[in-house]
Amino acid sequence: MAYNNKIGFKATISLVIGNIIGVGIFTTTGYIANFLDSSLLIFSLWILGGIYAISGAVVYGVLSKAYPLSGGDFQYLKYEMHSVFGYMFGWSALTITYTGSIAALSIGAAYYFNSVFNLAILQKSAFDIFFIGWQITISDEKVIAILLLIIFSIINYRGVRLSANYQTILTALVIIFIVIFSITGLFTVDKVNSLAIQNSNSFDINNYLTAFIAVIFTFMGWTSAVYIAEEINKPKQIIPKSLIYGVLIVTFLYLLINVLYVFALPVEKLKNTVNVATLVSDHLWGKNIATLVSFFIFIAVLSSLNSTILSGSRIYMAMSREGYLFGIFTAKHKKYDTPYKAITIQAIWSIILIISGSFNQLLSFVVFVIMIFSTFAGIISIKLIFRKKQKNYFAVILSILYTLICIGVSINTLISQINESIIGLLLLFVSFLFYLFEKRESR
Repeated sequence: MAYNNKIGFKATISLVIGNIIGVGIFTTTGYIANFLDSSLLIFSLWILGGIYAISGAVVYGVLSKAYPLSGGDFQYLKYEMHSVFGYMFGWSALTITYTGSIAALSIGAAYYFNSVFNLAILQKSAFDIFFIGWQITISDEKVIAILLLIIFSIINYRGVRLSANYQTILTALVIIFIVIFSITGLFTVDKVNSLAIQNSNSFDINNYLTAFIAVIFTFMGWTSAVYIAEEINKPKQIIPKSLIYGVLIVTFLYLLINVLYVFALPVEKLKNTVNVATLVSDHLWGKNIATLVSFFIFIAVLSSLNSTILSGSRIYMAMSREGYLFGIFTAKHKKYDTPYKAITIQAIWSIILIISGSFNQLLSFVVFVIMIFSTFAGIISIKLIFRKKQKNYFAVILSILYTLICIGVSINTLISQINESIIGLLLLFVSFLFYLFEKRESR
């Protein structure tokens, strides 16, 4: 007998929040400080990022109401544009974007696991593999990353409700941590007399836009719920609401923790800092608390890893049901009612990416492609709103804003990363060839 795997609002909003908050919010401000020398300008970027994310949540709320089907963008692109666009989206998710993100999150989680627990036995676990003349080093962090990936893949294998329960717990811990860390830190700032907020007389629009791209990607991830629409109770009501409230909560948390960042340390000290949260906690309370902060960042990365494994597998399942990807991801487990083949193959490919260590480069190739699909989503949402008799013009304005931002980022990425963008387009062309091949085979 199959489990009742439908989830409700609490689990869905946890999925949205957990998928957005990864390691980015604890590191991105240090990257931004390389381009901006003003605390106020840095803070303004996070406000703009919140506006972008809220407009994106509105866009995907409109899309999920029209098509409450698992697979998300694959369904929207297939029905409103052409099946080839849906196929290319799903193919890129399987080969690079989702599996690459899972690999990156697993490596990130392993890094923080090592920094917190510092297990001496793992320092000696590195070994080499030789494959067709190619030497691959399996470091201790890669071993931990693979183990964490397998653990959370098994959790997702055993049911969406089990995965959602873990997601709710992990997300709650992350929210509590950010609130306590930020508020306690702001009270401590006054005591250590390190008020660092500052403004600048200079403003470089190119630097500002380059830094804004990092903020956009730190906010990304609210779409996770749309990919499991068929496993959510009343998806037409719950998904749009969870997207809006989830993004609003994340925006509040991001602004709150960045208030602490810009008050605690001057911009000069934030520059070239990989882990801003640890630097700030070390400055305010010492290294012992910094270790505790690393532990909660580890929890945040696990939360994002779990939600990415959950949502990604449903994209391939939806494609296989339509006869794509040779139908190998269609099957659901008789007991757990999960797309177990999709979860298993996703895990295997992600492990290969972890071992190869090439996923960061692969992800840089598809930044331009991701923004193209986001632009398509904005255009489709505008079309869907105008198709209704009663039009929501507030939603129209936000959809247009989202679309324009995506177009702007696409153009900026194409100009600043032209080689990576071209390779991303070539990867899409390869997916187009696979589409033609599968169409021919199916006929």
